[in-house]
Amino acid sequence: MILVINGLEWFSKGGWAMYPLAVISLYTVFVILNRLYFFTRFIPETDTELENVLRGTALLPERLNGELAPLLARGMQDGRIDRRRAELAVEQELLEGMQFLNSLDTVTQVAPMFGLIGTVTGMVQTFRTVAELQGQVNPSVLAGGIWEALLTTVAGLMIAIPAVIAFRYFRSRLLRWQNHLNTIVDDCVKITAERGPVRVAVEGGEG
Repeated sequence: MILVINGLEWFSKGGWAMYPLAVISLYTVFVILNRLYFFTRFIPETDTELENVLRGTALLPERLNGELAPLLARGMQDGRIDRRRAELAVEQELLEGMQFLNSLDTVTQVAPMFGLIGTVTGMVQTFRTVAELQGQVNPSVLAGGIWEALLTTVAGLMIAIPAVIAFRYFRSRLLRWQNHLNTIVDDCVKITAERGPVRVAVEGGEG
């Protein structure tokens, strides 16, 4: 409760820059939660299917169910996995994984800049007040104006640091996922070449 009260007090004293920073922080939380859901829901299932493919069991019944089915269905041509079509399907999946990540990278740069602008404008206002008083100002009042101006810098860094960590984490997950998908494509091309045409079961129908 105390933290909430202090946070609201800091927000009110931080000036105009706190408002865009608040919007940026909410957007950052949304992106992080969205990507966490995506990477925890989808990738573990594809990892399991990758293990099945590597064991040579996934296509034994000539059907493959699960998250990978739509991807492989897009790569099918005449019952076989066409490498080029499959690679294009992988690129589409990676684009979905990249969704919001570029904007998260932008947040890491924009948030500190907004914080700095807020601090600079706050310092300008503080020293303008000192000039209007012709230097007859209590040092504690001057210090109070300075620390209030610095609040936006603190807020910007508090947004940017988690955004940097999240961006690097998600990007590393995406790169590992790309390697997994490429391995799946390679193995499925070999399997369909050895075993002949297959059918891929997708939700709501078959490919």
